[in-house]
Amino acid sequence: MSQQSRQFRLFRLGSNSNNQYSGRSLVTRFCSLLVGLWVSNALLGNVQIEGMGSLFAGSAILALTYLLVRPIFITFSFCLILLTFGLTIIIIDAVMLLLTSTLATTIGLNFQVSGFWTAICAALVIALIHLIISNLINRKDQINYAGRRERRI
Repeated sequence: MSQQSRQFRLFRLGSNSNNQYSGRSLVTRFCSLLVGLWVSNALLGNVQIEGMGSLFAGSAILALTYLLVRPIFITFSFCLILLTFGLTIIIIDAVMLLLTSTLATTIGLNFQVSGFWTAICAALVIALIHLIISNLINRKDQINYAGRRERRI
């Protein structure tokens, strides 16, 4: 066995890493959370993030809650997600934002999301930003794949 195959690789940064927990996907998620929180802070009056440090730390806390807590919520509410055609995921994301706000305030960061409806609006903004960023990043792989397929024919 080669040295590289013996190593435990937690994150794969290659172009074919389509795994949800790959390094590329996590970096994409963190960047989209960062931009989404910044846009939510600019658009919504009840989202108050003061300073770049609070923005970076808040998006890191939100990324960790998305990585660790959100799958548990989705597992327990799977039937409700199917029943509402996925709209429950927006509510779960709003709860993750409120949890992040509580944790950030406990730590002492200037990161505050006031109200459930504000959290839902911020979750929609973050989901839209993530959709745009992930499509822009994944478009390169789709174009290369289409180009390779055309050359074979």
